[in-house]
Amino acid sequence: MPVAVAARSRFHTILALALAALVFVGFAPSYYLAPLFGAPAHTRLVHLHAASFTAWLAAFVVQAWLVATRRTHLHVRLGRAGAVLAAVTIALSAATVLDAGAAGRGRGGLTAAQQMAIPLTGLCLFAGFVGAGLLLRRRRDLHGRLMTLGLLGALGPAIARLWPGIGVQLAVLALVLAALFRRDYLSTGRVHRLRAGRGGARGFLAAARRHRSIGDVDRHRDVAGRPVRPSRYAGGLNALRRSTASLTLSVMQIRSR
Repeated sequence: MPVAVAARSRFHTILALALAALVFVGFAPSYYLAPLFGAPAHTRLVHLHAASFTAWLAAFVVQAWLVATRRTHLHVRLGRAGAVLAAVTIALSAATVLDAGAAGRGRGGLTAAQQMAIPLTGLCLFAGFVGAGLLLRRRRDLHGRLMTLGLLGALGPAIARLWPGIGVQLAVLALVLAALFRRDYLSTGRVHRLRAGRGGARGFLAAARRHRSIGDVDRHRDVAGRPVRPSRYAGGLNALRRSTASLTLSVMQIRSR
């Protein structure tokens, strides 16, 4: 393995461990170490969601380590199971977010519908990047980067529990992306131009700018012009639709190359 490739593989292993630690610390008070912090009990759906995402996160770390140690045959075998696990994680995550919105569990001055916008957008980024990474798994220059971007897209809730505020979340993600860009530049002399990253960022930022207007009663009227309260799922589903459209265009651009 060339020195530059080996260094890049070690970097991604360290990054995977750091991101896994971030998720653990972010969710420790409310889930992983909930008894120590007196957190309320969770529903069965939340436990299933947490178990699937934790398993996927562990698989992500193991996959990075397998590549770094040149065990690519095991990486490929585990990747098949990882694809199924990713699909299960996406389904359970969407169900959990929608269930929380239906229960009216808003926070931070936002309604439940508005509160669904950001995690659903992150879930779209996760699904879009991971799906693209699986479709382009034979392109080594894209596969690992897409899978890493998928994990970054799902980090919003963990970051928000440590540092609330969309601005802080974007700043933390920007720092991680800057580290990825620096590693690319040091190992190849240039920054990899991944179109899906730009498309996904546009979808995330667009949803962030609009998240306070999602679920606004005055924007929904019947044929007589009378205000009608939207469905309890409307805000989150509209964010999901917009983000999915942006990511679909990005993946189509990559596959056409």
